[in-house]
Amino acid sequence: SFQYIQNNPNLNFSIRLDRHFSDYFEILYPFIFIVFFIFKNKYIKILISIFLLIGFFDLILTGARGAWITVLAETILLAIFISLIEKKYIKKIVSFSIFILLLSTMFFIYLYNNSTLIQAKLKQGISPNGRGKIVETRLPIFLKHGNYLIGIGGPGNYQYNKFLNDYKAPKIYGIEKGNRFHYWSDEPFLLQIFYKEGILGLSIFLLLSFYLMWLSFKILLGKNDLSIKFFISALIISFIGEYFVRGIVEDRSFKYLIFYLTLFIIFTYPKEKSENSLFLS
Repeated sequence: SFQYIQNNPNLNFSIRLDRHFSDYFEILYPFIFIVFFIFKNKYIKILISIFLLIGFFDLILTGARGAWITVLAETILLAIFISLIEKKYIKKIVSFSIFILLLSTMFFIYLYNNSTLIQAKLKQGISPNGRGKIVETRLPIFLKHGNYLIGIGGPGNYQYNKFLNDYKAPKIYGIEKGNRFHYWSDEPFLLQIFYKEGILGLSIFLLLSFYLMWLSFKILLGKNDLSIKFFISALIISFIGEYFVRGIVEDRSFKYLIFYLTLFIIFTYPKEKSENSLFLS
């Protein structure tokens, strides 16, 4: 926000905020949300409320429609999870969710009237913004010439670009770099895994993902500390939002897997130790 204001002192909201902010916000948002149900200190809640006010405003200014949908999906999942974990929070969940909805609507209305960027994004609606054409022109090439089992190599884009240049994919959605065309790899995340790591890589990722979800639900349904359940709920919802909601339309980075796995170990290790290891039970 400070850099945006510094570079845009006249606050022209038609200028787009760096869309990378949306990546960080959608990952951290579920953890911020649960703070209201873990901490009783009103000053902490006020501080978090201010952070959310700024965060939602900035999120809209990124123009990242996939992130808007992801945060909405995360809010719905958080409401469901927390209500199931502790029914006494249902009233608080409803009021907090309404607050977020009203806050977001207020920001959207204001920015719609003051930003050609937001007007353009809303007019696009659910348009895939060229990603449909990317899949349509490149998927047949991967299916015809790629290795179904292990893919073409990854996870970076060097092999991806070399493969498409070698098989003369249509030069759309990218830029010329020297004697080669640099293709933007904006396909859905799971499709990217299939291209680069093949069915083997895709299967491993899905198996590990569902195993993580199974372990998480085991904690949520077990007799564990309430704060641990809240943290695990935030973690698994953030994971789903990042890879299975935003990942439906955009490529995602594997680097955040370290973040999720580290947090999972931190949240569950004391409980595993006292109950003779959750992973082996």
